[in-house]
Amino acid sequence: MESAANFCPRCGHNLSQAPLEGWVVKGVDLRHVARWQRRLLWYVLAAMLMQCLPAMGPPSLMAKLLDENAIAALLVFLGCVAFLVLILVGVVRMLGALRKPVWMQVLYGVFLLAPCVNLLLLLIANRHATQALRAAGLKVGFMGVPDEQVVRVLSRFNCRQCGYSLIGNLSGRCPECGTPSPFAAMIMPAPSVPPTPL
Repeated sequence: MESAANFCPRCGHNLSQAPLEGWVVKGVDLRHVARWQRRLLWYVLAAMLMQCLPAMGPPSLMAKLLDENAIAALLVFLGCVAFLVLILVGVVRMLGALRKPVWMQVLYGVFLLAPCVNLLLLLIANRHATQALRAAGLKVGFMGVPDEQVVRVLSRFNCRQCGYSLIGNLSGRCPECGTPSPFAAMIMPAPSVPPTPL
């Protein structure tokens, strides 16, 4: 006998037999991987800009501002520390979304604090995410993959070309753009219940 935890409390549907969405591949939710990779890339870009901030503008003006104004120098330093923390959390969360072991997440978190090793670890973590996304058929750009592309390309119930909903479509082609659907058999509606005799 199956436990009651496997059934919906409202309708009684068996949840253990519910199919996973197309963007969950081998237990990895590719939407979360793409989201954390994109955030991490933005954090790294912002941290680089924050570190280059003193070098921007006229050298005499920035040097004068940071030397004479301790508050400005402190704000730049705190901004760099904040982005380092965001990068550390982003790498650990992205590795968690990739279902990497906890010991690997902890090692990455510790070694990201090392000055020269952190760049290498960032590149390796980004490579893991990019490989997982490309293996699923997604095109990874300079700043990652948008969530809309993950859902459009990997959803079983939407057209992979235009995103149109194919639920109930029996033709095997998208009515919006004409793209053939490889999932036409899975999208067929459930068989109707025959009427009860009177």
